[in-house]
Formats: sequence, structure tokens, C-alpha cells
Amino acid sequence: MGIVKEFVAAIQGLAISADVVGVIVSTIITGLSIVMGSGVASMFATASMPFSAMMMTEMTDLVLINSGRVVNGTMAALKGFSNKAGIAISSAVVSFTLAATGYIANAIGQEPQAVITGITVARFVVPAICGVVIILALVKYPITDEVRQKVRAVYEKQHTENK
Repeated sequence: MGIVKEFVAAIQGLAISADVVGVIVSTIITGLSIVMGSGVASMFATASMPFSAMMMTEMTDLVLINSGRVVNGTMAALKGFSNKAGIAISSAVVSFTLAATGYIANAIGQEPQAVITGITVARFVVPAICGVVIILALVKYPITDEVRQKVRAVYEKQHTENK
């Protein structure tokens, strides 16, 4: 637990803008929602996939408003990367779990209890932990109703100017 506290203290000590925090949060959520793709947690993973796309869009708008930079391509690439990273991590978790617990291929019904426990942990405990991390990450999400109104005002102004 000491490492987590040190990490949080280090992050809080940095002068990180809301843009960076939002991008980090949305990337974490996208990647972890892929990892959560099995078991009971899949009901949360299914809901989090469209939300992660919406969050990436909101972060693109926030960067545009705060800095004037258009980062649509960067955000799309980051979302693609986080999807691929989530797939790689979830595949690695399954592979490492099976290897670490002594899985024997084609030995149906003869697996050691450690294999059954490992599969259960990989299917239910790891996704549940990912769900908790996602909820904790959302606490730092910088988009509020006030920011959304500001974004809407900017887009309405652009729309009226382009008529």
C-alpha cells in the first residue's frame, strides 16, 4: 500500500493540467474495460466501452478549448493503442495464470485445484479489481457540466460564424 500512496503523492505534487489528467483517465478506462471482458465484470465492461469513446471525444474538445490545438488524430491513435494494450494484457493474464497454476492441456477433469482457482481469479477477481480502478479513475475525470457548457458555447459560436 505504501507504493500506491507514494505514487498518488507524486502525481498530486506535479502540476498536471486537466487535459493530461483527462487523457490519462480515459486511456486507463479504455484499456481496463478490455481486460474486464469476462465474468460478472463484463456487464460493466460492456457499458464502459461506449463511455470510453465519449470520454476521448470530450478530452479532444477540452484540449481544443484550453490550448487551441486540434488533437483528433492523436486521441484516436491513443484509443486504438489502449484497446490493443487491453487485449494484450488480458491475453497475458490468462496465459500467465494457466502457466503459473500448472495447467495441463486436454486433461479435462484432471486439473489441479490451483488451475481452477487461477481461472476463477482471472475471470472474476481481476476484472472486479479493474472495475474498482476505473471507478477510482473517474474521480479525477475533469469534465463537469460547466466544461460541457463551455464546449457547447464554443461550437455554437463556430456554427453561427460559419453560416
